[in-house]
Amino acid sequence: MQRVLIGLASLLLLFSAVTGVSWAAPKELVLGCNFILSGPAATLGIATQRGAEHAAEVINSTGFKVQGEQYVLKLEYFDSKYLPAEGMSNLEKMLNHGIRYIFTLSSGVSVPLVERTNMAKMLQLTDGSGADHLTSPKYPLSFRVTPNNETAYAVYPWLAKKYPQIKTIANINPTDEAGFTESETRVRCAKNLGMKSIANGGHGLLSGGNEDNCPQAGYGRFWVHPRSGPGALRQSPPGSGLQRHDAGQLPRPRGFCGDGRT
Repeated sequence: MQRVLIGLASLLLLFSAVTGVSWAAPKELVLGCNFILSGPAATLGIATQRGAEHAAEVINSTGFKVQGEQYVLKLEYFDSKYLPAEGMSNLEKMLNHGIRYIFTLSSGVSVPLVERTNMAKMLQLTDGSGADHLTSPKYPLSFRVTPNNETAYAVYPWLAKKYPQIKTIANINPTDEAGFTESETRVRCAKNLGMKSIANGGHGLLSGGNEDNCPQAGYGRFWVHPRSGPGALRQSPPGSGLQRHDAGQLPRPRGFCGDGRT
């Protein structure tokens, strides 16, 4: 809830700085919410939607002024299904509706949109991970409103201090831009603290869940992902052309699957 409030507050501060905007209705700031409302990550999107609704209630209880005119915040929802193609389709719908401010959930959806939003002079807020491929001088209207991958800079030093016996780690990340960015950050943090990353496993959220990574029996199946080189292990659906590897041969720290198995 707090991160949604921060995101919407950021939008209101930036509102008066963008020009050439058309409105769906007078004296309404229309925010297109490109959220994950169905599919394997729907719980994340629905929770964010509820937070956004409450934030809008708080903001609209008094409204806000821009250059002396009173405005209220209007939210319009679009379901990305956590799929980049759906997110892009939603973006085109928003452009056709005259919406120029959007709030995108997950960098797996927002990163593929940023070139288009930049070209259309749309302001995009992202609740997700990212680096200069999402926020940089190249994309002056793209903002991340939550610290996601940055949390590693706090968690890993704490981990090294609290549990100095830990020398190897394994990461499970989404098989999308969020996972790639967070994996790079975590591996770098671990290396700086003298830890060895033995695996970067993708949990296949975009392809329907992580059952294949942590099955009831065995250690799961992983594939080498070309972006991160032969040392990175990620899940991929059959027929993707990626090489399969048996993760059972990897050293496994306790709690790798969240169930206490070693």
